Amino acid sequence: MNLKAIAGTLLPVGLVAGHLLGQYCYFKSGSCIYFVGISIACEVGSQYPSLLNSDAGSAYISLVCSHKYQNQGVLAISSFDDVNRIVSAETWIGIVVPMHNDQFKGSRFCLAGSTYAIGRMREAAQAKMQRAPRNTGKFPSEERL
Repeated sequence: MNLKAIAGTLLPVGLVAGHLLGQYCYFKSGSCIYFVGISIACEVGSQYPSLLNSDAGSAYISLVCSHKYQNQGVLAISSFDDVNRIVSAETWIGIVVPMHNDQFKGSRFCLAGSTYAIGRMREAAQAKMQRAPRNTGKFPSEERL
């Protein structure tokens, strides 16, 4: 992803051994998404079932392959509210994706400091927005700023 080509603000919420959990806010639409990169190949536009886990419990989520970066798929998380609730209140989050041949791929992310960092990133994104937000519906689940 060429961040200069996309008008928005990126915040990595968690980094683990090349895996990334983050939130991205688009200036033009005023919307934010959570995304994950866990070293899997994916077809852009395809949906993948997944499991989200934390101290608060588990939830089924759907991941949508948004683009590829450095030979791995970057997946938008469909349930913004579920992820945001966990990121805001818990100390860790895990995401698991079923693969072929009864295999699973997953990663666990530490959320220490994420609430503060997300707040600061959103303040910066709101300051850069040039017009009123509108919903583009680009991803399956977005939150409006």
